[in-house]
Amino acid sequence: MIFESVAICQYLLDRHPDSGLMPAVDSVRRGHFYQWLMYLNNLLQAETMLYFYPYKYASQTHLLSLIKAMAEERVTKIFQLLDTQLQQKSYLIGEQLSLCDILLFMVAHRATELKQPPLVMLNLSRYLKQLAKHPAIERTYIKEGKSLTLYHQ
Repeated sequence: MIFESVAICQYLLDRHPDSGLMPAVDSVRRGHFYQWLMYLNNLLQAETMLYFYPYKYASQTHLLSLIKAMAEERVTKIFQLLDTQLQQKSYLIGEQLSLCDILLFMVAHRATELKQPPLVMLNLSRYLKQLAKHPAIERTYIKEGKSLTLYHQ
């Protein structure tokens, strides 16, 4: 049995290289793919976990709001870096959709309650609105009963 979402995704992409969701082994973009996949999973997603689940990291009530505030500050800085990275790009790894884009969309969608959510950032907003129109993302969110209406405004 394989667990950990990124490991499962990489396994599936290795089994289905024709999906186009990961650059070819001999492509220079493959290194960028791994870089962003690790960054999104190990940093962005980890920091959002601190924000959404501070009680898993402290039991004292007075620390929960502090942990959440610090995590929100870090998540906002990460989104600002990603906003800059997406300037004049359609996707995180150039001009083709990859697993990194899907992962970033998922995490960004959860972050709509931040004081400075991704949709207020110029490049991230454009990027997320574009991704929300992708048929696979639309189907997934419909199947999960989640709305994408905030991306269609």
